Amino acid sequence: RHDTPLCLIYLDLDDFKLVNDRFGHACGDEMLKRVSDVIRAQVRQSDVVGRLGGDEFAVILSHAELVDCQIKADRIREEIEALNVVSGHADESGRPGMGASCGIVQWGGQRSSELLIAQADEAMYRSKAARKTGKV
Repeated sequence: RHDTPLCLIYLDLDDFKLVNDRFGHACGDEMLKRVSDVIRAQVRQSDVVGRLGGDEFAVILSHAELVDCQIKADRIREEIEALNVVSGHADESGRPGMGASCGIVQWGGQRSSELLIAQADEAMYRSKAARKTGKV
């Protein structure tokens, strides 16, 4: 509408299945609530946050440049990694062993929404692969 940049952060929780398997689904549900709280606390009221299903989230940042979205995604990821599992269900390090991988793309009117989501998904999988190999 305003012909301004818009970015999409596609976020996937790394090893979320392990949280459910190790601590139970109630703990996993609580972690999902806490993750959504972390994301909402890091974005503006005008931005859109949604859960895509399972352990994936999307954040639409309007009037945002790619570099600013990368900084925002890094903050969100760091906050997620800092979460402790509720009710003492953390491992010896105090964390559930869960992290997050983010794919970020910018829309400038040249792509369909479907292509934008597909490109963000691809970027997220590249990020996940880099995190697993320690090349972040």
